[in-house]
Amino acid sequence: METVKRVEYFDAMPDDIVFDLIFSLQTQVYDKETTILAEHALIDSIFFIEEGSVEVSTKFEGNNFVIDTLHPGSAINYRAVLMRDQMYVNFKAKTEVKLLTITLENLMALVSKHSEYHGRDKTDFEKKKRE
Repeated sequence: METVKRVEYFDAMPDDIVFDLIFSLQTQVYDKETTILAEHALIDSIFFIEEGSVEVSTKFEGNNFVIDTLHPGSAINYRAVLMRDQMYVNFKAKTEVKLLTITLENLMALVSKHSEYHGRDKTDFEKKKRE
């Protein structure tokens, strides 16, 4: 649950919604050196790294430039998915990687099941937590 709650959008959600999200995650395994997400791709899934490491890179002056390496507990591309944006970097499996994933469509269906979440945003849940 800690991994999911690290994502800003999920951190103020009630635990029952977060548990539903966790049980909705699907497992995907990528071999070493496999491209997981490519720059400029339209993305519809959020990924959480369960095992392995993922290299984040971009092209700079025609060369591949590594920006960061992500490890278990990291979330990949949640901002791009939630904002319905394209990717601006590449994600490649540095080792064999096991990811947990949920599509935006499945996430929205899950959230719509919870009537207490309809029409609310993150700040509404933060206020509720403080009370």
